[in-house]
Amino acid sequence: MSLFTKYAPEAFPGIDRWETEYNRLKTVINEHYRDEESGCYYDIRKTDGKPSKVITPASFWPLLAEVADSSRAGRMVRLLKDPEILGGEIPIPSVARNNKSFRKEGNYRKGSLWLPTSYMTIKAVEKYGYYDLAAELAVKTVSHMAETYRIYTPHTIWECYSPTQAAPGKNGDGKTDSREDFCGWSALGPISLLIENVLGFYDIDAQENCVRWYPVENGRTGIENLRFGTVVTDIVKDGNTVTVSSNKEYSLVIREDSFSIQPGTTVLTIDDHPGC
Repeated sequence: MSLFTKYAPEAFPGIDRWETEYNRLKTVINEHYRDEESGCYYDIRKTDGKPSKVITPASFWPLLAEVADSSRAGRMVRLLKDPEILGGEIPIPSVARNNKSFRKEGNYRKGSLWLPTSYMTIKAVEKYGYYDLAAELAVKTVSHMAETYRIYTPHTIWECYSPTQAAPGKNGDGKTDSREDFCGWSALGPISLLIENVLGFYDIDAQENCVRWYPVENGRTGIENLRFGTVVTDIVKDGNTVTVSSNKEYSLVIREDSFSIQPGTTVLTIDDHPGC
């Protein structure tokens, strides 16, 4: 009998069914896919149902699903700060650096930086309010892509990236480069991570008519011609002053403070970010 069959609930109608299913899976994941000693979530082995003890970005899927409580999330975050695991100047390799399968050339899934899993990991820690860490990881990731674009020929966006130098990740043979001109998922870096975590516009919600912004720079930063729904707006911070121009009304949340933006130009004063 599988774990999922063992914990399967009776059928529930409507939203209650899905809430029950979420809580069921949450219980399964926390009881069977988390190792208390290391504080990490792992895949489990088919043979004995025990954690594999192989750390990869996939260990952060439970955080993205908000399965972990704040204490468990905090223990996971340390993995992203440790240069011997998933941290360092080129963060979030596809397998921990201290794992025996890690290869400095990347060898496809044996250490390369992949934008889908990097993006997922950054969004996962963002869920728990680690906005500064999310920004730091995003800056390092996008900078690595930019430096590779600058010095490596052909100058392009790659399927995956080396975990040790400004170069594309190698294929499984450890010699040939991964695919070039790969603007499918790798565009998550210079588009999504740049806007959401480097600039800090981590939640732009047209349905709620709200922009949530967590700027981490005390200098001049922001975005112009941002469009969501029928709103077109410029949001630019220079020191403590934020100048907002908009064609329509919407809500702007800067860190924890909420402001009502009216059509025209609005000038706001905010506090310096203590982390800068």
